[in-house]
Amino acid sequence: MKSLRPLFIAAAIASLGFVAYAQETTVVDTPPTLSDVTPVAGTKVSQRTQVFSGTAAATGTSGSGSVNHGIDRVLWRIQGDGKWRKALLSARGEQTTTFTFKAKLRKGEDHTRVIIRAIDEGGRESDWIVRKIRQ
Repeated sequence: MKSLRPLFIAAAIASLGFVAYAQETTVVDTPPTLSDVTPVAGTKVSQRTQVFSGTAAATGTSGSGSVNHGIDRVLWRIQGDGKWRKALLSARGEQTTTFTFKAKLRKGEDHTRVIIRAIDEGGRESDWIVRKIRQ
């Protein structure tokens, strides 16, 4: 049998003239985004070691418009290599941060694909960006 106590408490509060309002907060579960990533896809380079950079932004918001999570990390890897590496962030935990890393392209191949992703503090992951760099 359910207790009637909460019902009696609510009735007593209402009889005193108190009105309780509940504010509803809507959370938009939007993953982070990556933008302005350089070098652009298809770039032809002469050096095996290349510097990549770009911007990562956390876009998940609450109903009040405040950001719930900042960028926790940006990870990258060479396609075919299972190990994800951390990029250097200018401001970890912030809504928007720039990142940079150096990648050594595969020797003796005509191109290398570099995969980049961002993860916010809530664990949400961006779409992967793939950069095919020609040598």
